[in-house]
Amino acid sequence: MSNFFFRQSDLSVSDIETNKRYRNNAYVQIITGSNVILPVDANTVTSTYNYTKNVLGGNHTGRAAPTLGEVKIALEGEYGSLKKVEFEFICYDKPSFDDLEPKILKPGSVIDIKYGYAGPSNKSMKGSGRFRVYDFSFNISQENHFQCKVKAVGAGNDYEKLQMGGQQSIPDNLKFVTNYSGTNTTKIVQNYFDYWDYRFQVAYGRNDSKNFKETDGAARKSEFSNMMYYDNANGVTKKGGTTYGFYGILKAPGGFEASTRQNLGAGTRNRLFYTSLSVIVDQVNAVILKKTAYQMAFHKEWSKLNYRYDGADATFHICSASPFELLFPYTADTKHGNSYDPDDNSSYPIKMAKFNNDSAGLQYCAINGDKQDGNAAGILVCREMLRAIELDLQDMAKREDASTEESDKADGGMDIELFFKKLFATIRDNSGGAFDLKLDHRDGFDDIIFIINKKAPIGNDKVVSVKLDPISGKNGIRNIGIEGKVPKDIQAKAFGGDSTTTKSIKSMTDDEQETRKKATADETKTLKEKYRNARQDMTDRDFSSDTTTALKSVLKDIVLERDTRDVGNGSSIEPTPYPLSFKASFDGIEGLNFGDTFSSTYLPSRYQFDSGLRVVFTLIKYEHIIKDNDWETSIECISRIVDETDR
Repeated sequence: MSNFFFRQSDLSVSDIETNKRYRNNAYVQIITGSNVILPVDANTVTSTYNYTKNVLGGNHTGRAAPTLGEVKIALEGEYGSLKKVEFEFICYDKPSFDDLEPKILKPGSVIDIKYGYAGPSNKSMKGSGRFRVYDFSFNISQENHFQCKVKAVGAGNDYEKLQMGGQQSIPDNLKFVTNYSGTNTTKIVQNYFDYWDYRFQVAYGRNDSKNFKETDGAARKSEFSNMMYYDNANGVTKKGGTTYGFYGILKAPGGFEASTRQNLGAGTRNRLFYTSLSVIVDQVNAVILKKTAYQMAFHKEWSKLNYRYDGADATFHICSASPFELLFPYTADTKHGNSYDPDDNSSYPIKMAKFNNDSAGLQYCAINGDKQDGNAAGILVCREMLRAIELDLQDMAKREDASTEESDKADGGMDIELFFKKLFATIRDNSGGAFDLKLDHRDGFDDIIFIINKKAPIGNDKVVSVKLDPISGKNGIRNIGIEGKVPKDIQAKAFGGDSTTTKSIKSMTDDEQETRKKATADETKTLKEKYRNARQDMTDRDFSSDTTTALKSVLKDIVLERDTRDVGNGSSIEPTPYPLSFKASFDGIEGLNFGDTFSSTYLPSRYQFDSGLRVVFTLIKYEHIIKDNDWETSIECISRIVDETDR
């Protein structure tokens, strides 16, 4: 069982405790282009001493060649998406400084770093990375030495400011219809949002027609072979598998109002236009990211949605609170969550079963079907929501005031990160918090921007912690520690003499447990009724805004009850209520990943279980320090609760 935040490490204890490496035999190289520039290539004492003359071809200064000091490489950030390097070097004369300064001490300079152990090695004994310099400093010492410090960030962290506006890679002179009123008004595609309209119209062959009169449930499908990743049996992340895209149309109810809606032609009822999130990703890859180093992608596990509510007496699926913004489609046999008209008494309900009227129908977009397999790629996004995001981005400057931070001020652009933040915030809001998506970069995939769900359910594969043994006598492990951070509210109670804080878990009697089970069953029944009534009320009251607000409230209650009850089954990725951190350091090793699971044979036994309900420690940060021919790796983990009792 694993997800983005909890996974089986690629490393084993034998990798860490290996006897095949030699401490104090580590190396590190700073490379620009194909040339190693630090440490300098000076093989003898004489060449080191005569570096300025023999290597640089200048006058002999009597000073030594530049020396490389400490190099620190770290994986950090909220989700392990930021890889950084800091290093120091000293130039002992001005000619050598003049040689290195334009190669390194310049914002935007690209450097490669290689590090590892000299001699016998395997994949865990050497590493490399590409970085971009973003900060540096130097000062001149009393001895006229140039003491330099450099900070650089890893590749894959500069996609945030890529722009959605402008024509990007959109072919010239593409036109889309803005009004089907009979005059067939068209305009040139100017940005991604126009491009979405253009692609939708082309999909239905309506790019030059006099109206957009399609049947209720008319659908189109597409297939993509380059945007899904998965972890193989060895835990290695690979690209593969088909991702299905979906276009869908539903008749809009009478309550549908939007300033951005199109005139679809005489006699044509308003329609709701949807595409799957996978279609949006494909379009962004094609027109926004085509000329960059990046592509967006999903992952079979990291992008998975926890869409089910399984109560004692009820099972249902989470719907979207506003079908004018989003739809979460499920198969036609789903009793709850696939219709906003459970009583089936409306002439114009919003029912995803209508998509089955088309051969490219519901089976291709249903989140719980075998085509989407629970992935976020199947979420249906409504055209009006995309246009609302466009307007919001355009109006950002109007909302600025004296308190607006300089970095937050609008610059006339529409950057890709902000677009997806707004899209994902709407998905989170409409799912009651069940679907919490985020763009992230995984170490080792410099050119991929992954869409991950922070509340992805854990899979069925077994995860066994890497147990570090500091007293085995085997070379490798240097330090291990665990720290309990008592929450502030508990600290305050204990300080005030509250004796109830001495027990973090209260044991219940059999009668109390039975009462708790009955209360849970009653709550499930209540939630089921509230959920059904809220959806029916939307249809009966023509999808008014207050019914959307009411349904959002019910969805939040459902998700809160589910996640509180199932905190151990992977629906929550937050630290435990009583946070613990685990830290360790050992001889340098490559191959660590965010989410790797660790423990130690020297910790209390309750932290060493490999099955059932237990505490695990998952990696959130690592740091390599290479200095004086020594390579040390340190890790920091936080505790999470998982439960494999029923798996």
